[in-house]
Amino acid sequence: MRKLLYTCLLQVVTALAVMVPGHAQDLIPVEKFAKLPAAQDLKLSPDGNYYAGLLRIEGQNLFIIVPTDGSTDNMQMIRYGEFTPGSWQWAGNKYIVIEISVASRRYGIKSVEKRLSTINIETGETYPTVKIKERASAKSKKNNISQFQSTVVSYLPDDDEQILMELDTDSPNKPDVVRVKLSSGKYTRHTRYRGGTTTWKADSKGHVRMGYGYAIKSNGEYSDNFDVLFRASIEDEWKHLKAPEDPDNPYSPISFTEDPHIILVSARNKHGCLSLYTWDRRTEEVDKVLFWDEKFDYSYSTKLPGTDRVAAVYYYADELEAFFIDDEEKHNQEVLEKVFPGQKVRIISRSDAYDKFILRVGSPNVPATYYFLNTKTGNATEITHNYPQLMNLELPRPKPITYVTRDGVEIPGYLTITKGSEGKNLPMIAHPHGGPHRRDTLRFNPWVQYFAGRGWAVLQMNFRGSSGYGQKFREAGRGQWGRLMQDDVTDGVHWAIQEGIADPGRICIVGGSYGAYVALQATFKTPDLFKYAVGLNGLYDILADIQRHRNYIGHARYRAAMTQEDPKEISPTHNVEHIKVPVLIAYGEDDRNVDEKQSKKLISKLKRAKREYVALELKDARHSFSQEGDQITFFQEMDKFLQQHLGLGPMPAGEAAGGE
Repeated sequence: MRKLLYTCLLQVVTALAVMVPGHAQDLIPVEKFAKLPAAQDLKLSPDGNYYAGLLRIEGQNLFIIVPTDGSTDNMQMIRYGEFTPGSWQWAGNKYIVIEISVASRRYGIKSVEKRLSTINIETGETYPTVKIKERASAKSKKNNISQFQSTVVSYLPDDDEQILMELDTDSPNKPDVVRVKLSSGKYTRHTRYRGGTTTWKADSKGHVRMGYGYAIKSNGEYSDNFDVLFRASIEDEWKHLKAPEDPDNPYSPISFTEDPHIILVSARNKHGCLSLYTWDRRTEEVDKVLFWDEKFDYSYSTKLPGTDRVAAVYYYADELEAFFIDDEEKHNQEVLEKVFPGQKVRIISRSDAYDKFILRVGSPNVPATYYFLNTKTGNATEITHNYPQLMNLELPRPKPITYVTRDGVEIPGYLTITKGSEGKNLPMIAHPHGGPHRRDTLRFNPWVQYFAGRGWAVLQMNFRGSSGYGQKFREAGRGQWGRLMQDDVTDGVHWAIQEGIADPGRICIVGGSYGAYVALQATFKTPDLFKYAVGLNGLYDILADIQRHRNYIGHARYRAAMTQEDPKEISPTHNVEHIKVPVLIAYGEDDRNVDEKQSKKLISKLKRAKREYVALELKDARHSFSQEGDQITFFQEMDKFLQQHLGLGPMPAGEAAGGE
């Protein structure tokens, strides 16, 4: 079947019209950019009779289940109300298991508990996957159960009624593997917790054969030594793997292979970039290099369904790139790329019989479209667009750039300029990413398209500390909040000025989370460079945040990642007297990542210091917007603020402010 797949795909997909951008349009209303993605994480059932996923319809967050035969009789829409649905998977053809986030508190801090929910598609019922008994500590009488109880170890390919999942049945953060009956939520212990193990792995047959975590010291505390338990079969005894000893470059287990004695591991190559290897536990040596790059880190790998055979290895260059191990997978991808030239196309889900598929097609300036393909019938159906309101618009394509910092390091980034603009002397938005250990890539970004749609140049930079570029680049940002990492952002703006792209008198910095910290830090560290700043759900008082996390595991490492020096020196809240430019501070009242008091305290100090500011409280919003109305409100206020201070930049011919 797979050998003929590319022929079927070519016949089916060729019938699809490749989208052609439309003509120049009036200034696009800000609300269109502010809408959240209309679709996420679409997947086919194993038999291909249904697809399901997270959809947003008329502003409501829904989990939908849709028959692929075109009928609507068995279509279901599930509203999760106060719960936030997350990653999910089909458990056979009858059940769906979905992760949900529940608001909670730990150590007096707003937090999120993660649990699993089951959907029975035959009855339409939704209920907790496992009935967890809440425990109380004998001393504190407080909830003493792990915060995260949502890890599935195996969906058991030969059993549609049960799954294996991690569950700390005796002590918090010490997970057993349990077998859960999906119809009732009842469970039995399958594999008992062993010292230090925090993560369990099963092979493609559902056999639990690996566990890893940190070794336990004699005093019962976790050590810094990574420990891996392994067995070649379920009949074998558990043994500790003796991976190559290199404290600066440990081998991290990834998954199994078709050979029960060989596992996939990641480690850093001589350039410091994560690579993927096979490691033979019999010889205790690397068996084969599957992926190796001198610039970019290994990201993840995929396997052929139902097997432990690697199909492809993925990494992020400017865009997500694939290194194919399986020749037929590579050929199928090549066919699809010919059908959709200039766009990224991926098979994101398939039936077990390889006759039904879901494709995701898009580019950095064209929102993704999802298609359902049936190679037996020859039918191709468009399911939905990620941002339907932005389809068929002539949007600008971001381009990769690099610049050199004051100490000679090359920083990668992206520059987006309104179509039709000469690209000179423009008002500009510096847009640092959050994390901070994340990175921007060449992808469709509605924030960037909104900025560019107002005629503003947009500069994104992957400052030191960003992920994906190897260990040296990431570790260079350790302890450098407000210092080296901040200088990288500043140097990018100086580059844009020197290149004649940015008007020095009209530069604003906009960011969310860590990016918001960078934005407000810039207002007092380089007050003459940035004329305005916007921060959303930012961390503005480093000292207060360090104190807030003192009860959490890894507290010392958390602080070290920020700074080894006086936290007040790099905290906007403690330097308000040096802020002399207008700022917009927006925050979600129900933020469970960053304490909303951070924003409130900064706003209070700005008010007392009689600084020019706009404050926006979003009553029920969390750190990442899950309700569309919250993001629309924020974008509307940001649009007012930016247009007031930056004005509009040059527009393509035929555009006019305020047009519909």
